[in-house]
Amino acid sequence: MGYVLSKGIVVLRYPRDTLALYWSPPHMSTTSLPSKAATLFLLGVLVFAFALFSKWLKWNGGSALLVVGSVLTIASCIRTHGSSFLKPMNTARLALGLFLLYATFRLLYWPGAVLIALLVMVVAGWSFLNRRSLGQQAARYSAGAAVLATVLFMAVPVHALYGYMMFSTPGAQRFHNTGCGNWYRYSWLLYQDGHYAKSAAMIDSAVALVHDHHARTGTDGAWLLVKLRATHDRIDNRQWDHFEELAP
Repeated sequence: MGYVLSKGIVVLRYPRDTLALYWSPPHMSTTSLPSKAATLFLLGVLVFAFALFSKWLKWNGGSALLVVGSVLTIASCIRTHGSSFLKPMNTARLALGLFLLYATFRLLYWPGAVLIALLVMVVAGWSFLNRRSLGQQAARYSAGAAVLATVLFMAVPVHALYGYMMFSTPGAQRFHNTGCGNWYRYSWLLYQDGHYAKSAAMIDSAVALVHDHHARTGTDGAWLLVKLRATHDRIDNRQWDHFEELAP
């Protein structure tokens, strides 16, 4: 009887301790799957951010890190418990990961970026439609951010993105006059978007680089000048129908 009485006093005085004594939550290790997913997602974002910095400064490996970072963010959403994959917060995180993959395709000038942008819209839409799960408001903010970032990035023309990354970043300034291949490709992108005068001006810049290289090294670039001048004529006549790499 005394033991029961003393136990009752403990229940009254220390309710939290008593609850913990009679009901212990299921065992969860410090490396449970949700924490792993969040850690993997954060790691992917950090890798992607470092990759952008590397591309901005023209460091080696930036392109590969873009792919790694975006894939890590998507992988963090796939590694979830059963039905939790369809929870709004997880699909919102997946939408953000797909946006990073879309940005990777745009920055590496790979085809198929539009399809990934559509996937961002579809996945983000699920976060808005599913109203029954917890964390709906946070999921909406995250999904909305992914959609907004995708739409804004889609509004940036390819030639503008290429021109900035190849000629305007601090890293690009260090290699501004190392070759005419970038000017040649930039001219093609401008031509594709109907900026014919600027496209011809980029060919002129490439020709100037060839002359400058010949003056400094004595290297013969006659074949290159012939191809560049022929390209300039095709631009003037609106007959540049397909892109070919500069090669002898």
